[in-house]
Amino acid sequence: MNDSFEKTFTREHKELPQIENLKVFSNSKKLFELLSRLGMVQKGHFEYKGVTPEGKHLQGEYFFNIRKIPYSETFTALPKYYEQALLEFFPHQEIRKRLLFASVANGTNLFAPTLVAGMRARQKHHVADFPADLKEVSFECIGTEKRKGQIMLPEEYLSTCPGRWLVFIEDVCNNGTSAGELIDLAEQLRKEHGLAGYSILYLIHRGHKSVLKPKDNVFALSKVYAPSYPPDKIPLELQSVPLKPYSK
Repeated sequence: MNDSFEKTFTREHKELPQIENLKVFSNSKKLFELLSRLGMVQKGHFEYKGVTPEGKHLQGEYFFNIRKIPYSETFTALPKYYEQALLEFFPHQEIRKRLLFASVANGTNLFAPTLVAGMRARQKHHVADFPADLKEVSFECIGTEKRKGQIMLPEEYLSTCPGRWLVFIEDVCNNGTSAGELIDLAEQLRKEHGLAGYSILYLIHRGHKSVLKPKDNVFALSKVYAPSYPPDKIPLELQSVPLKPYSK
């Protein structure tokens, strides 16, 4: 890891607010560096989609785009990190055997199935560094969708829920809005369709806002302090960096 990255990562993580009910992967530094090399993590001065009450776009130092990660890396490089994270976050074999993965509408519809397929392929072909403790995991990925502004699970997947532990594979935790929607969906599935439990698994957690307090765990493979600011409250060091305007 280069010195510049190490200093930046260490400084920003020392500033991180403590977020209740969030566990971070032990190898997060190495993964964050990989995501930076792959182009998902961009650093500069960016205008975000979110706006202030006055309608002005928020700004910040980081921009995250999961679509920048090549398909080949999602299928071959990232599964190793997720496998190790699954062992950390789900230490009990009885829960690991129940895991069911889900993509999140408008966020990880393409990423999650590719990632899970990569882990399933490593398991099937007995790749040397595939963890033996994950051999009983069924690497199955279902998809959520958005209907009338609400995240829903299509009817054809409801029969997969009884007794399973649903893991929502998310890209970035920005402000916790989708977390609230996922929690509502999971609680409904638990009540009406026998879901045993659920977790939210972020690739990157921006660390500046606390998500809602779910009854089960929220996990992050990496975390960086990346707050957003109103235009009149931009830090001095960021004001001198040229602004990249928001575009859809």
